[in-house]
Amino acid sequence: MRHRPRPRRLRRPVCRPRAEHRKLAEGFGARTAEAIEPIRHGFDIAVEATGRVDQLALALGSLAPEGICESAGNHFRPGELPLLGMYLTGVTLRIARDNVRAHMPDALALAASGKVFPDHVVSHVLDWEQLPDALPEKRLKPVFVRDIDPAPAPS
Repeated sequence: MRHRPRPRRLRRPVCRPRAEHRKLAEGFGARTAEAIEPIRHGFDIAVEATGRVDQLALALGSLAPEGICESAGNHFRPGELPLLGMYLTGVTLRIARDNVRAHMPDALALAASGKVFPDHVVSHVLDWEQLPDALPEKRLKPVFVRDIDPAPAPS
């Protein structure tokens, strides 16, 4: 039995309805669009980060059989997913907050190097205590900071 290579998947633009999000993505070299039509079974991997269940369902419907969807959106509202279609095509869905802790030292070193500019992405720097009230508000990319008391010196 010969191995058949998978067909090459189309490279799609970053789809963001908000103009400021598209402008930011374009600044990093991405192709953007305000809206795109889904391609049924068109992609091996889909990433959803909108926090909208309808967009998560759209991403899942765009997966090829045995495809993988990674959802990093904050889903605060209930909604329906195409569970039967997911079952029949054998897709994998991972839904969780971004798992960045292991990458923090490298990311901070890269930011300190001057090769990348995090301030181009951050829209608001807010106090940690503001998080419960500010998180549900629509912001491009807020960063919450807190003061940490230094550890006491060993005796």
